[in-house]
Amino acid sequence: SDVNPGSSPIVSLLASVHMAGVFFGLGPAEALSGVTTHAARALGLGSDRGRIAPGYRADFTVWDLDAPSQLVYQMGGLAPSDIYIGGRRV
Repeated sequence: SDVNPGSSPIVSLLASVHMAGVFFGLGPAEALSGVTTHAARALGLGSDRGRIAPGYRADFTVWDLDAPSQLVYQMGGLAPSDIYIGGRRV
């Protein structure tokens, strides 16, 4: 959410997740938590976003993958099968 040429020039969230896992040693769960739960909390939105749980907004992406680790370790070529915002498929 803070793309800028000075300190955060990467526009791809998946590229950031990939770098967290491959270059910075985070495991898949840690990298994915960093862009979901921890990101929502850092933005002051942790009370109703960043997790799939009762009472939280249903903002999520569905990926047709064999394992969540593919989001972290595969660089490029991944496309979501569905995207939901506020519980509605977009």
